[in-house]
Amino acid sequence: MKWKIVWIVPALAIVCLSILSTRPVKADYDTAYQLYKAKKYSEAIPLLEEWCNKYPKDPRGGYTLAQCYVKTKQTNKALDRLAVVLEHHPEHAPSQFLTGFLTLGSSPDNALPHFKRATEEEADNAQYQYYYGSALIAAKQYDDALPVLKKAVELNPKSAKAQLDLGKVLLLTNRPSDAIGPLQIASKGKEDKETALYYLGVANLQTKNYADAVTALKQAGQLSPDDAKVFYNLGMAHEGTLPSPVDSVETCQPMIDAYLQAVKLEAGNAGYQFRLGAAYETAARSIYAKTAGNPGMSTQALNLLEKAKAAYATAVQADAGNPANDRIAGTDQMIENIRNPQVIEEEVQQ
Repeated sequence: MKWKIVWIVPALAIVCLSILSTRPVKADYDTAYQLYKAKKYSEAIPLLEEWCNKYPKDPRGGYTLAQCYVKTKQTNKALDRLAVVLEHHPEHAPSQFLTGFLTLGSSPDNALPHFKRATEEEADNAQYQYYYGSALIAAKQYDDALPVLKKAVELNPKSAKAQLDLGKVLLLTNRPSDAIGPLQIASKGKEDKETALYYLGVANLQTKNYADAVTALKQAGQLSPDDAKVFYNLGMAHEGTLPSPVDSVETCQPMIDAYLQAVKLEAGNAGYQFRLGAAYETAARSIYAKTAGNPGMSTQALNLLEKAKAAYATAVQADAGNPANDRIAGTDQMIENIRNPQVIEEEVQQ
């Protein structure tokens, strides 16, 4: 009797395996998808690979498998799987979008047709429109990016990123007045706030709203204390607020401080050094006529002019063609005049 029991157990096992092997593949996809939703990507991958081997034309399985590859940092495998999906279903917008997203960093030009097709298939998808517009900016196709980003903002006006990129492209297409509105919205968002404030400052600077430019760029500088271009533009904004004529060194100090910070961060930038030199020279000129017979003011003016010369010299050293070279002779002449008060008295009388 025992021999029968011994053979019955393997027989049952064979039957069970047979039942399991004939289970529909769809059940494997359902299980894999639940694993994907539970963020168990490594567990989902073999099930999805089996599904895709049996049904390579299924966009659903291929796209989900590509997502799992992305989550497990297998970008090349994801792109290969997406290529199979798009070969059979070029109208599958999610796969077009994901392909564009994965290629955007390395090749904006290659990403563009995928983003474009995704927006054609789903024109009301704000995310697709935003990334298509951003890719067009990366490819320096600014005029083409403008209507796309306007559409993205229209679909999702609360998107700070879309508002930021719209503002940027408006600046890049010489529409600074139009850029201010989107950039104001973007600057109130939580993401990329410092970038939005910087571009808002630049837009106000270009439209000669100098006080507003100062406000935005100061805030940008607080959030990005190591960004030299923020302080350079802040210096220009302060320069725009100067009265005409400039009446004191103190009035010039915020401008000087901003340029000094820019130079501290990028000492080898000829343009920054030139503006710093010009700021020192402007401060010296504000008291130049008052130096005759005033030793204290003469010393202050001479100190400012020496600093101007040093900044100009550094600019020329960094770039021999910088206009600072022409300004050095002028500062030397002012220094000589201050040391000969009679010359300044004659200039004042004239």
